Amino acid sequence: MWYRKHTYMRLDGSSKISDRRDMVADFQSRSDIFVFLLSTRAGGLGINLTAADTVIFYDSDWNPTVDQQAMDRAHRLGQTKQVTVYRLVCKGTIEERILQRAKEKSEIQKMVISGGNFKPDQLKPKEVVSLLLDDDEIERK
Repeated sequence: MWYRKHTYMRLDGSSKISDRRDMVADFQSRSDIFVFLLSTRAGGLGINLTAADTVIFYDSDWNPTVDQQAMDRAHRLGQTKQVTVYRLVCKGTIEERILQRAKEKSEIQKMVISGGNFKPDQLKPKEVVSLLLDDDEIERK
């Protein structure tokens, strides 16, 4: 951001709690701020970023609930723009596999919340078993 001379704000664990509300208000009201870099954990709940139209995860939390809360910050009431979400993941890495596990965990959460009312093609029995056993155990059984 600095190299390209983009105006940006950054909210992370080093940001003072007393400054956070003002940072969010500035981002919402100032059109000259190109990007708001926000740590998912430091952001906290209740942050409303309706001025945002893009969410980019470059380092996922791996907890689908925390990642969903981060996306929801841009999908609050008052949002008038379409919001696009990108997730940067390196193909063929452990990161890709962990993300797949997080997706499966999210599907199980949806299934539990819906009381079991789900389509059979959403999560296959082998996928559920893979959450409980590692690949070697699955192959042996």
